Amino acid sequence: MGKKKRAESEAEAARLKAVRSHQASLRGLASAARLSPEERVERARKAGLAAAAKRRRERAAAGLPEHSTKRSADTPQPSARALEPWLAEVDRRWPDREFTAEARRREAILLLRQHTAAVNLAEAAKRPKK
Repeated sequence: MGKKKRAESEAEAARLKAVRSHQASLRGLASAARLSPEERVERARKAGLAAAAKRRRERAAAGLPEHSTKRSADTPQPSARALEPWLAEVDRRWPDREFTAEARRREAILLLRQHTAAVNLAEAAKRPKK
């Protein structure tokens, strides 16, 4: 088979795959539309359990523990002083949004962590490669 024919057949295969995927999506939506809210919740619960079981099998096959041993409670939290500018940034970015105190603090922590990651990445990029 020539390169041109192979490229055409690969393009056709990709197109068919996209069409089938779209059709499957439509079938799933149509099926969900026929279900009651309770049936949809049950279907979603079963899908979630199946996905979790698949992740456990994959982790076991890779020799990893069933779940991460890192606990978020063990992660040190930034001080109130360190969060002050980030709380102000949350207020600046989302002036119309009403946050609970905890949600506002969590957003500030996310902004701080994103900033820290960006700074660390920039510093790592400046270092000469070994």
